[in-house]
Amino acid sequence: MRVKNGDTIKIEYSRSLDDGTELDQKGEVVATDFVVGQGMVVPGLDQAVVGMALNETKEVRLCAHEAYGESSSDLIRNIPLDILPEKFVPQKGMVLTIQHQSGEPAPGTVVDITDRYIVLDLNHPLAGKSIVCKVTILAICGSD
Repeated sequence: MRVKNGDTIKIEYSRSLDDGTELDQKGEVVATDFVVGQGMVVPGLDQAVVGMALNETKEVRLCAHEAYGESSSDLIRNIPLDILPEKFVPQKGMVLTIQHQSGEPAPGTVVDITDRYIVLDLNHPLAGKSIVCKVTILAICGSD
């Protein structure tokens, strides 16, 4: 049996950047279940597993647009300091969560601080980067 769109599969995977920097804890392999073709994982991984067999392992390089997307300047926000809690001291690199107009939480990284505002980057931390995934198919449950 080979993986096809609509199948529920269980995989284990590890991720790294092109330069070999590991993205998961050193030596950690992550296991997850998802329905292929439903957008539950990054697009490139969703496509890469199609056609794989049980216990097959594959290493794939995902360009930024196939992984966490390109970095977008539209996702950089200036947050006025005067709306932050009085004793809050922001620091570069700090991750803050704001609420979208839709009510959904959105994590962002403080990338700059001025005397009037903080600059918050709401892009995924891996946006704009290519990712190398090593993936193994652990289980395949056909679609209904």
